[in-house]
Amino acid sequence: MSSGLDKLTIILKGTRFENMKTHSKNFELCLRKDVFPYDWFDCLEKLTEEQLPPKEAFFSKLIDSEISDEDYEHAQKV
Repeated sequence: MSSGLDKLTIILKGTRFENMKTHSKNFELCLRKDVFPYDWFDCLEKLTEEQLPPKEAFFSKLIDSEISDEDYEHAQKV
């Protein structure tokens, strides 16, 4: 891909996807980059979790930053 996922989702917002909008109530949830707790994910068994990990699990050692409230709320909706 020539662009990052975040940029591509912004491009999608400017286009017309009328069929997708009418067939999916949650279409708007697909129009932004999602979040993932990379540092928390250390074994395959965690893929079977049925609940979203706590907000603290989304802390990134790579960028030394925690997830925003807005991003965590989006993850809860998804």
